[in-house]
Parts: sequence; structure tokens; C-alpha cells
Amino acid sequence: MTTSLCSQFFHAVTNPLPMATKQALSARILKLQFQRSIIRPTQPHYYQNCCYSNTVNACIGSKELRSTDLVALEYAELNLTDKTSGELGHVRIRQHVNPLSSSFSVPALVPNWKEVFKDPTLPLMVDIGSGSGRFLIWLARKNPDSGNYLGIEIRQKLVRRAELWVKQMALGNIYFLFANATVSFRQLVLEYPGPLMFVSILTPISRKGITSEGLCRRH
Repeated sequence: MTTSLCSQFFHAVTNPLPMATKQALSARILKLQFQRSIIRPTQPHYYQNCCYSNTVNACIGSKELRSTDLVALEYAELNLTDKTSGELGHVRIRQHVNPLSSSFSVPALVPNWKEVFKDPTLPLMVDIGSGSGRFLIWLARKNPDSGNYLGIEIRQKLVRRAELWVKQMALGNIYFLFANATVSFRQLVLEYPGPLMFVSILTPISRKGITSEGLCRRH
């Protein structure tokens, strides 16, 4: 079931479908909770994911890798560099942020969509909790003319680094926003001039030896 949904997800994003079909698929993925499955790997810190490529799976078998290494390998074709110390300093990824903190309770300002995207009337895909941004950048580069991509992330340094990558790649259909999606998502979507095509909410589990119990949950 999980593999099938992953396949449908990538097909829907990379091969535009009629809006009704996309809405139905989006609703199915957003509402479905996958059954938790426990993996007992032979060595610690090995991970499995239905959307990982054969390249990453091959690397897993050869040596122990951290999750950050796996992400870098998965999107190696983007040729992104972490050498942004001149503008950002060392980007240390903080795994957990408290979204209930008062500092995250103020809605983010809605950007000028005409300045953010080359064509703000294209269908919009939103990635809530975009993390490093590699996944969204990969999609934006694959589909430069069929849609716009908005990444919402609560960790500011990750957003700033993703913005640098977008600038280096000269992509005009992707934007990253530092915001708490809980308080900002609705207004951002309502003021977007084009249609909302897809919303992605990934929910990783930090406990070792357990795969994600759901790619998306109801929020």
C-alpha cells in the first residue's frame, strides 16, 4: 500500500492530472494513516523508505550512514553544496522546535506572489515542514513550467540555506518561507492567486528502528 501511494504521489506531481483527480488523490493521502511497521535492522541507524532510490539502498548495505547522509545521497543529482558558511555560518540542524512557543505564534507575512514566482497563476504545491528543501527543489527543477512550489519550514537556518540553493540554481517556480504552518498556512493559501494543487506533510519518527508510521496525517 505504501509503495503504491508513493508511486501515485510522484506520478501526480510530475505528470499533471485533471484538478478533480488531483484533489481526490490529495485527500486520500492526507487522510490515510499507514499501519506502523517495525524494522529491526542488523546494524543501527539504517533506514528504509518506500521513496528511496536504488542508489541509497545500495549505499546502506555497504556502511553505516546517518540520516543526513542518506538525504544528501538521495538528491546527489542536484549538486547542492553545504559550503554556505560565508553567508550562513555552519548550518546545524535542530531536530525539534516547539511550535507552541510565543515566538512562533505570529502569522508570517504573505509574500508578494508576483515577486516570488515567475508565473503566480500556476497550480501550487505546498510542502509543510520542508526541512532541507531538497525534495521540493528536485520537484521544481523537474517541473519548471507546470507548477509552483512553496516550502514552509519552522527552522530559519534551513530556510535561508534553501533560499541560497534556489538562487544558485536560478529557479523561478519555488519559494521557501520561515513560518509556523499551524498559524500561517490558511492565509498563505487563501491569498495565492492560483489553484492549490497538492499539500505534502511528512511525519518522520525519531525513534531508532521504526519506519515512518505515516507519510501524512490528518491535521
